[in-house]
Amino acid sequence: MSRTATQLATAVRRARRDATAEVTVLADRPDATVVRCGHVVAKAHPPGTDPAELAVRLGVAAHPRCAGILLPPVDGMAPLPDGRMVTLWPYGEPVAPDAPDAAPWAEAGSLLARLHAGPVGEL
Repeated sequence: MSRTATQLATAVRRARRDATAEVTVLADRPDATVVRCGHVVAKAHPPGTDPAELAVRLGVAAHPRCAGILLPPVDGMAPLPDGRMVTLWPYGEPVAPDAPDAAPWAEAGSLLARLHAGPVGEL
């Protein structure tokens, strides 16, 4: 496990208040590290992510107008010791990379249409 993944695992355990919780690394790349701990996923954003811009994106995801369209973050953000911003999200079952046709494309289209129908000025 990389240093970032180790730091992220510690952060998500702390957020869940469970120091012994099992953590699974879902992605560990220079641009993003993602770990799962139970029903929570923690993402370490790329180095240099602008905290203000990330806060805007989190605000949109958490906005009541986006309920049922976007997953809201579980918690706010906090930096890792190396400065990378962290966000926490509910875990969702991913589509297998080797089975893209299994993705719920019709439902995704419906969500996209609902997202585009929303008043941008309110977000």
